[in-house]
Amino acid sequence: RVTPKNMGCGASAPVVTEAVFSEDDLDQQHAAEEATKTAAENERKRRIEEEAAQKEQNRVLEEEQTRVQQEKELTDATAVKDEEARQEWEQKRPRYCAIVGPPGSIKGQIVEMVVKERGMKHVSPG
Repeated sequence: RVTPKNMGCGASAPVVTEAVFSEDDLDQQHAAEEATKTAAENERKRRIEEEAAQKEQNRVLEEEQTRVQQEKELTDATAVKDEEARQEWEQKRPRYCAIVGPPGSIKGQIVEMVVKERGMKHVSPG
């Protein structure tokens, strides 16, 4: 119980005397404390579960990114090998070119440019 105490000049300060609580009040207070503890524990468990779910989601995402990166690297490596094989085939395959024209139509000069630029051999039947 709180009762005012006269401090002079009309002012008063509260004075605390012994508080009297009934058993119902104590039971309600105890129930409220238990409810608060339970709510706090439930919140803590919920946060832990959320963190675990987020970690799992991040792990799965990281695995997927790693898999995609590995597939890309494999695809890139395969593409490089395919390109190298194509270039090698292009270099090794036989190439034929016939340049035909009347006398004085610069066939000889064209053949010289082709031989120089493409690395082909020149065979003249006539």
